[in-house]
Amino acid sequence: MQTVTTLAQAMADAIADAVPDIDAVDLNSYLPAVETRRAALVGVPTGSSTTLTPLTLGGEWEALHRVRLQLWVKVDTGAADDSMERARNIGHLALIALARADGDGYALAPEGTPLLSEVGPDILSVAEVPYVLVTLTVTVWETDVIA
Repeated sequence: MQTVTTLAQAMADAIADAVPDIDAVDLNSYLPAVETRRAALVGVPTGSSTTLTPLTLGGEWEALHRVRLQLWVKVDTGAADDSMERARNIGHLALIALARADGDGYALAPEGTPLLSEVGPDILSVAEVPYVLVTLTVTVWETDVIA
């Protein structure tokens, strides 16, 4: 089985490659990169979970990893309309990117498992810079024999 970090990195790569507004990616931080101009993708472990379910008596297991990624959309006060539109759409674009790259380093959970993009209720401030936080919650799965 892969590590959750490896799966999160594959998903972050798929999103960053497909969504041009993302100009910084970091799986080792919990805050956006200071140098981001539009949006930063941050891979926080908080809120993530893994469930292992036995499939056979022979040691085959299914792992479902619920991975959370955050998109910190910088609010440009001189172009707030553009920033708000970006924040409204970037999660949807990221989920489409994940669906298109399914099977390239990760496998989205079986049919019927939703992908979620949620725009936070407030404007957040980091070092006096305003951001809109968009959280992606994605379930990926894998099966393996654990001896």
